Amino acid sequence: MIDRLKVKNFRGFDSFDVQLQQKNSIVGINGSGKTTLLEAIYYVCLNKSFRTQNNQDLISIGETFFDISIYSKGNEYLRIFYNNELYSKKHYYVNGLKHFWKSKPNVLKALNFSSSVLHEFTNKASVRRLFLDHILSQLSQEYGTIFSEFEKIYVSKNRLLKMIRSGSDEKQLDFYNEKFIRISEKLYNERAKFVDIINCFTYNDKFFVKYIQVSNIDKLKNELKYNKQKEIILGKCLYGPQKDDYHIYFKNKNINNIASRGESKMALLFFLFRVSEYFFENLLDTVILIDDLEAELDDKNSENVYSLINSEINSQIFITSLKQNDRYSNICNILLN
Repeated sequence: MIDRLKVKNFRGFDSFDVQLQQKNSIVGINGSGKTTLLEAIYYVCLNKSFRTQNNQDLISIGETFFDISIYSKGNEYLRIFYNNELYSKKHYYVNGLKHFWKSKPNVLKALNFSSSVLHEFTNKASVRRLFLDHILSQLSQEYGTIFSEFEKIYVSKNRLLKMIRSGSDEKQLDFYNEKFIRISEKLYNERAKFVDIINCFTYNDKFFVKYIQVSNIDKLKNELKYNKQKEIILGKCLYGPQKDDYHIYFKNKNINNIASRGESKMALLFFLFRVSEYFFENLLDTVILIDDLEAELDDKNSENVYSLINSEINSQIFITSLKQNDRYSNICNILLN
């Protein structure tokens, strides 16, 4: 468990140091830095922001570096130091020892949710796939390797299709299709298996996830074999797991098109909580980060979520709110000016 967060020159925080508990509510007015603290925790866990791809955006105005540390049992656990004036700009530390990011111990996972995620999630299949792939890559290093290999093959095949369309020889296409089929089968199996596991949890029997596999492996083989010229003409890969989707149902409503915003948020929170419990069962230390928890939830659903957080969630959790929560004594309020 993270018991302390310390940041320096990170966005609007020149210096901030706070003690943490298992369940935390970050309270403050708009613009006080609530989301920034979630971002800092996410960044030190996953080496990236959920708001920007430019590290320069994260440095306080007028400064040249930022420094984020999280502590466990009183000792520094994870730390990222970034200085845009150094040749080696980013330095990563685990238990006080410097590591390269790719060689670091697999220590802490982070699951993030916000209203902007909800909007994109319910409207774009590509966002839903990315959300699922991000979760699976944290759960399994093997899946991360499979997904990375798939992306490389997918990009290479698209490049080859454009070259063939411009007059290059077709001979290499069969080779790439074979590689594409092999790696696609692994993705199909891992995604479907994970969705089946998530559906076994019992927070709410009115909630379930349906994986939409556009092509099984035999169908994919035929599509690539008989539609080769179509892919060449268009210069891109038309078939495969990059077309798959999944739907989340809440009270028998597909949240992508017929559920209300409040119902959609409840369903996605249930999904996130189930994922966190699966991580917990697999002995993976995980933090859950929920920005503006009560937005779009009525009083009843808000109470249901708080009750669930209070009694059922084993992972450490951080939420943000405009108002202090006094309903549950074991939720620690962190007040921002």
